[in-house]
Amino acid sequence: MLELDAAITCLERAPRLLRELLAPIPAELLRRRRLAGKWTIHEHACHVATVERDFFFERWRRFQEEARPEFTYFGGESNPDDYYLRMDLNRTLAEFDESRARVVELARAADADFWSRPAVHPQYTHYTPAIMVRHLMLHDQFHMYRIEELWLTRDEFLSPAPAPQ
Repeated sequence: MLELDAAITCLERAPRLLRELLAPIPAELLRRRRLAGKWTIHEHACHVATVERDFFFERWRRFQEEARPEFTYFGGESNPDDYYLRMDLNRTLAEFDESRARVVELARAADADFWSRPAVHPQYTHYTPAIMVRHLMLHDQFHMYRIEELWLTRDEFLSPAPAPQ
């Protein structure tokens, strides 16, 4: 359970860390699209702050109510291209504080048996609430890294990933 406790602590700290990461970034950089077809800092921040409402709470509920829930793949955004850009960043971050507090509350209240409940997920060989929570933590960190990369990386070092061969 130590790994799970650490993941929950990371989730709890994420809203504050995201705000601290965003605070020194000049406003003119937040919406600058530094790479064609890639998200801006603003978009990454809004995505991190809204992922719980988009899928986490529904999956948590299904883990509670169903013996072996079957999830659909949640990848590849189906939102309009400007979906996150249209969001008010400050309001979205305030909502993130509330939704993340709820995630942490749910996680800390879950009993030991809950964490290993199985589910079917088309993307993964196995999937449980513990894996879902760990993925949420890693998702936060991935996008926060991207924010810092877009903020600090010099133009000549910022390039799209090469196409897979």
